[in-house]
Amino acid sequence: MVSRDDFERVIDSFLLDLRGVCAGKSLRELQAIPDFYKEYQESVALLKHEHTSGSDYLPLAFGMIDEFVRASWQEVVEGGYRHYRAVAGSRQTPP
Repeated sequence: MVSRDDFERVIDSFLLDLRGVCAGKSLRELQAIPDFYKEYQESVALLKHEHTSGSDYLPLAFGMIDEFVRASWQEVVEGGYRHYRAVAGSRQTPP
């Protein structure tokens, strides 16, 4: 079992790397992810609908993120793990 601090660093690493992976994708690459683009299109339609409330926005965003992460899983995990090891290693005190 990992400590809470390590768990927090893992989540932070994952989110940081996820942002980097997302930012590095072109529109063409994003459109090539079938479930991501489908989720995106559904989200845009809901966002344009007059009855969509502010509380609906976050679940819509997470739907797109979920599809992106599933399609980019290895890339996100590998980058996140490298980042976590770098951060965790820099925070350890020498013996």
